[in-house]
Amino acid sequence: MNFDRLSAAVELVRRCLPVREEWVIQNRVGAGLPVANAGDSCPDGFVRAARIVDGGNFGVVTVFALGAVGDFQFYADQVEGSPVRLGREEWFCCGLINDEPFFIKKADGSVWMFPDVGVEWWMSPEFHQSTDSLTSFLSEFVFGPRYREITPLGEGDQWLQLLNEAGLA
Repeated sequence: MNFDRLSAAVELVRRCLPVREEWVIQNRVGAGLPVANAGDSCPDGFVRAARIVDGGNFGVVTVFALGAVGDFQFYADQVEGSPVRLGREEWFCCGLINDEPFFIKKADGSVWMFPDVGVEWWMSPEFHQSTDSLTSFLSEFVFGPRYREITPLGEGDQWLQLLNEAGLA
């Protein structure tokens, strides 16, 4: 269900993107990959999502492209003094929200993020599950109404304006 909903939302956004020049300048919706095969290096949920949209810049959210995501796994390394225990064996960094990483939990494919609590992400004691899959996360937080929850820019956010134009926010 979420896969079809996400596909439809991505196509709708791609059609609306050219409406305003600043939307094209400030955002990028990566093309989906026809057959995404990353071997064992990426969780299945990340590869499935790349079939619809292979990375991009969506307002305050960046999703890493399949070909580059490996370069960003340092975010999953444990940081000394951090109250949240990470590690590449358990976590996969798939992008950034407001310059703070968000992760797929490898054991079950759920997506986790650090809410904005006024400190650097690695110093935050807050780390919670946002959705049960990356497809759900993209449908709800990137191409859907929950984007409002993560943008600090409010109605001035260009991506939110694009989602409103597309009827998705």
